[in-house]
Amino acid sequence: MKKIALLITFFSILIFSCKDDKSTTEDSVTVATNAESKDYDVEKGIGFWTAENLKLSETIDTSLATKGELLHNLHCASCHNLNSETLVGPGWKGILKRRKPEWIMNYINNPEAMIDKDPELKKEYEKCYIRMPDPHLSETDARSLLEFIRLNETKG
Repeated sequence: MKKIALLITFFSILIFSCKDDKSTTEDSVTVATNAESKDYDVEKGIGFWTAENLKLSETIDTSLATKGELLHNLHCASCHNLNSETLVGPGWKGILKRRKPEWIMNYINNPEAMIDKDPELKKEYEKCYIRMPDPHLSETDARSLLEFIRLNETKG
């Protein structure tokens, strides 16, 4: 019973730690992050994946998406909703309109380095004060997760 109460307390702290504090002006955040991120590619992020080596087919690979759903449930669901609502981290709905697939793959495989360089991730950190941990997924697992994200985008 004590373990359950401790878990509930922990997750409550995580959920309510995100805030929409607008006290920091966006201009000062932009100036600071641009100065630190001169050689950072906001379209690609940091990592192996590029538009050239990440070939996505027009159709969604359902076997990869099924594996990706399992990975989401295991590694991601405690912080990320499949809708657009923020839990601990941002919801995933619409992510492919905001980010390129290669950026998503690089972030899955290299979150720490990207949080330090990406201006939008820095803004997200300032709201939540929680950094995404490295899920230590293989490239194949990250690709499965991306396919699940693509499938989620097709749902209304």
